[in-house]
Amino acid sequence: MSFKIIKDNRLHLFEKKDKYDESNTRTKEQMVNDCKHIEEPDYMLKGLKFRSWLETRWAKFFELCGADWEYENYSSEMTGDSIKTRLRYLPDFKIKNVHGRYRGTLFVEVKGGMSDYDAKKIRAFIHSKPNPEDGIDSTALLILGDIPIGDNFKEIMKDMEEQSKKKSKYPHCFSFETINGDPLTAYPGINKKGEFELFGDDFADLRYMDKAKTEAAYRTALNYRYQPKK
Repeated sequence: MSFKIIKDNRLHLFEKKDKYDESNTRTKEQMVNDCKHIEEPDYMLKGLKFRSWLETRWAKFFELCGADWEYENYSSEMTGDSIKTRLRYLPDFKIKNVHGRYRGTLFVEVKGGMSDYDAKKIRAFIHSKPNPEDGIDSTALLILGDIPIGDNFKEIMKDMEEQSKKKSKYPHCFSFETINGDPLTAYPGINKKGEFELFGDDFADLRYMDKAKTEAAYRTALNYRYQPKK
């Protein structure tokens, strides 16, 4: 059995690559049984188990930014004239008391890739009416893609901008378009008061960002891996 550590420029992914051929002395069934003994990684942070490393690393980023975040704690069921079937949607994160260009409760969806069905649920959610009984005054949603990378702060910011401007038929990552309809790039970061803030891509907003702390938070989140206690 061969194992390959597949490295893109952002995440460290472990994938089992077993190709059966007649020259291999083991049977295909033996190879499958070997795979069953491989433990899946623990996507853990603060006692919570996430669905992927990408979600876990974004949770780490929110923690480093001092954001008041919760994981998968709000589910929305959507019906309406524009929705032929009833949809149930569970955003990945809910962040309270967001500062910056957008203020209030913000939902976050982490997507390494998006399908037609994902996009349908997201569009239905952002156009649905919030339920005041749930303490929700908005269905503003920020979509986050890969953890941005770069050799310096400017390159990290540029990576977010490029992800937000990438041509796609789906809702964009790092964009205010799913928050308030504005196509501006959205930059999650830390302001100079040490608070989590959602910045817009203009100088008036970005001058209030603590660039050093924001860059450090992205780098730490990118390299985060859960280490279980022995």
